[in-house]
Amino acid sequence: MESLIKDITNQTTTLVRSLRLGYEGDAGLQTTIYIDLLMEAPLPKSNLEELSNLITIAHNALANRDYLFAADIFEYEISPRVLANLSQSTGSKQ
Repeated sequence: MESLIKDITNQTTTLVRSLRLGYEGDAGLQTTIYIDLLMEAPLPKSNLEELSNLITIAHNALANRDYLFAADIFEYEISPRVLANLSQSTGSKQ
């Protein structure tokens, strides 16, 4: 689990950097990698709807070429929620 937390943290940084610099092609690739990592995360069903809505907002921002807003959604909304859930899961298993 700690490895997944580290991977998501690192991928968030890489994705956000690509978005903020306007590297469209790389941002697309980094988004795919990021979503794949999120799919590995054992998240409670109660949070999946909220995360799905946030991912939809980020997707719409990307479609509108609003890369800064998408970066903010990934960095300040999605990642903190996912990482908090993973940290709680890790803490409860110890």
